[in-house]
Amino acid sequence: MHQPLIDHIIWRKFSKEEDLNSKETHVFSILIDKYFEEIQDYKSILSIEELAKSEKYQHYNSKITYITSRYFIRKTLCLFTNETDPSRIRFHYKENKKLAVDDIEFNISHSGNILLVAINTSTIGVDVELIKKDFDFDPILETCFNLNEIKVINQSEDKLLRFYNLWTRKEALLKATGEGLVDNLSEIACLLNPISRNGLDYQIQSFIIDQNYIASLAVLSHSNLSVNYWRY
Repeated sequence: MHQPLIDHIIWRKFSKEEDLNSKETHVFSILIDKYFEEIQDYKSILSIEELAKSEKYQHYNSKITYITSRYFIRKTLCLFTNETDPSRIRFHYKENKKLAVDDIEFNISHSGNILLVAINTSTIGVDVELIKKDFDFDPILETCFNLNEIKVINQSEDKLLRFYNLWTRKEALLKATGEGLVDNLSEIACLLNPISRNGLDYQIQSFIIDQNYIASLAVLSHSNLSVNYWRY
């Protein structure tokens, strides 16, 4: 059986002078704490509702993650739309409360100090996870993975890494489909590309970030599979 590869990707440093092709897939990565220190104008960019929600977070890290996420996606969407003022970006919600705007698809994921934003012209999903070295995943294997996947995990040299590899693939797929986390994770086979779900085929890319994080990206198979990876 073919085991899912963790792809070797090349990150490019993003600059405002980049001429981005809106018909390609773009993934942006930022360090949350560093980026938050640089955004002094977020109160003039975020909506009244977003600012109010940010004040409800009791933990500092949760608060700055939310603020950074909303600020960054507003700024980034301006690169792909005719809107030049990020405060004028208008969000709405799809099924399962998936955040959306008109005419462009995007998805957001964060874990630890990493925030990922994926943008495409068609449905897209991304998931990033901090690899917790002491995480005991054995009790949830049978709930989340099928027999073939469990075999792959147990036979891997790095079982923990493979666990997170397969977990992020399932998460990215379900975020792309708009379903969110479902109860029957073990029924979603994620060892091969493409992965079929609800009558559509999705390609998955998995990759390591800074040795401590692993992520997966899911895009429709008929989408442009040229992916640009950007670091802020």
